[in-house]
Amino acid sequence: MDTAVQDLNAGESVGLPYTALETGRSRYFGGGTNCWGGWCRPLDPIDFEKRDWIPHSGWPFGRTELEPFYERAHQHCNVQPGEYDLDTCAKEVEPIGLRMLPIKDKRVITQVSRISKEPRFGRAYREEIRIAANVEAYLNANVVEIETADPAQKVTGLKVVTLDGTRFRVSAKIYILAAGGIENPRLLLASSTVQKTGLGNQYDLVGRFFMEHPRLHAGEIVLNDPTLTTNLYDPQYTYFNSPIGAHLALSEETQRAEGTVNFKTWIITVYCGEESRGGESLKNLYRAIRRTTLPDHFMDTSFGFWVRNFSNIVLDFPNTAAVILGRLLKPRWLVKKLMFANLIEPAPNPDSRVVLANERDRIGLNRVRLDWRLTRLDKYSIGRAHAIIHDAVEKSGIGRVVSPLSGKIGADWPSDMGWGWHHMGTTRMHDDPKQGVVDRNCKVHGIANLYVGGSSVFPTGSNDLPTLTIVALAVRLADHIKGVLKSSGVNSAKAAGVKAE
Repeated sequence: MDTAVQDLNAGESVGLPYTALETGRSRYFGGGTNCWGGWCRPLDPIDFEKRDWIPHSGWPFGRTELEPFYERAHQHCNVQPGEYDLDTCAKEVEPIGLRMLPIKDKRVITQVSRISKEPRFGRAYREEIRIAANVEAYLNANVVEIETADPAQKVTGLKVVTLDGTRFRVSAKIYILAAGGIENPRLLLASSTVQKTGLGNQYDLVGRFFMEHPRLHAGEIVLNDPTLTTNLYDPQYTYFNSPIGAHLALSEETQRAEGTVNFKTWIITVYCGEESRGGESLKNLYRAIRRTTLPDHFMDTSFGFWVRNFSNIVLDFPNTAAVILGRLLKPRWLVKKLMFANLIEPAPNPDSRVVLANERDRIGLNRVRLDWRLTRLDKYSIGRAHAIIHDAVEKSGIGRVVSPLSGKIGADWPSDMGWGWHHMGTTRMHDDPKQGVVDRNCKVHGIANLYVGGSSVFPTGSNDLPTLTIVALAVRLADHIKGVLKSSGVNSAKAAGVKAE
């Protein structure tokens, strides 16, 4: 990973605090999968529906349209394509001592995800791409403009620049823009030579509806039965010990009745000492040592980093020892709390958007300005979800929930709110060009040969990680493109060309 290349992602944040513009995107081979934890789950059927209580919701098609592509996406994501049925999954994890919580209130459900065996596509597919006769991969080549004829109804080529100043042009029959939920609108807006407002932006929609999953560590569950385990709901446990992880969610019927967005929460075991100075430094060193599974730019591993964290571990050794003992042996008497890690579906918001900043990067492209906003519906949903889970846990005799969010949330979002590094919605899909940038086949409205891939086409973001759905849409788009090329008599292996300037 080249830090100079990674710097091309830097930009401004003027909305909710968001520092992941640069670190949350991996500008090297493998793309977004370099940041991916490997969690796979199809979106829920309700996520595709037009929900009257959620403005701008609804996909052009239902989940049944994606079912055959989800099947193939599992293979590409290197994950076992097993069932997501709870009975099947319960039997699968029972031999390794994992159990689902016996919640009897039908408003609260357990959902499961499957975990990829190899989430880094750059590693998984490098050799396959290298030897492929019909694929040419250019690294360190940055598209700076999508060229079109006048009027802007057909793409004629791509202008490409490298950091050392090399320039060349790529021409093809069909173009697919798949650079992520921030770079996709950036390139469309920057390609303004012919269409002054940017390509696909005749109705001022490119960059709007930016969605990200708010993530809050708030609330905890106190169990009545000390032998009851929540390990299946703890991603820090299942990631290393199980092919399946679980979370609590609101049923579709509950979402309709309560008027909420989709919601999920994991239950993370926090051991004594983990929230101390020494505990945090121990986590930092663990992540640094495991850099083979983490993006390089996620960690500061300078000399000062090692000195600072080793010092904290030594000076705060009692807490450090407690963390090590807890994580290795997992004694119940060292558990401090079972904490909720909440992830909320963001309601589509046209005022949450990506625009171009005045500052330009090293290759001359305008940097981005992100104005990330959330809505009253998002705040209501997490507060209502905690209240419902509180009731469900108590009525089921499992224990009780202690949460500052139960039934309400303050006027402001918590200062320590995180996010999922999931950039969605900025080139949203809709059959009506006045309501979406791309159509149901991911083709940019008004441009005959330009398509968009990735979660930027999502009209809504669900409560789950988007990667499996991104891949399913990519497989679907690939089939569509093959059909387009076949009908036009074009050999897909010879559909593109490169010319130096």
